[in-house]
Amino acid sequence: MEKEKFYDILDKNPELLQEYLQDNLLTKDEAPIYTQQTQASFDTTAKLNSVIQPFFSKQKNGRTTFKLYLKSEMIKYGETRRRMHKKEDCK
Repeated sequence: MEKEKFYDILDKNPELLQEYLQDNLLTKDEAPIYTQQTQASFDTTAKLNSVIQPFFSKQKNGRTTFKLYLKSEMIKYGETRRRMHKKEDCK
């Protein structure tokens, strides 16, 4: 789909975008639920690990003030993380 056409659809139907964002974006406080981590563990992983990247972030005065994470990526990371830990436990 062409970008212009996509934007036109969203302009005419903003509720579609709003519904998608509501259902699929997570705050940094919600994301650990899907990665099955503590908040502290998630925060550390997000800072040190290039695997967890915000889907959207907004900066003010050069500092990131707001980050949102894509739910499907957090679920996938949580599943991958569990498999890695199971392999380590089997050693």
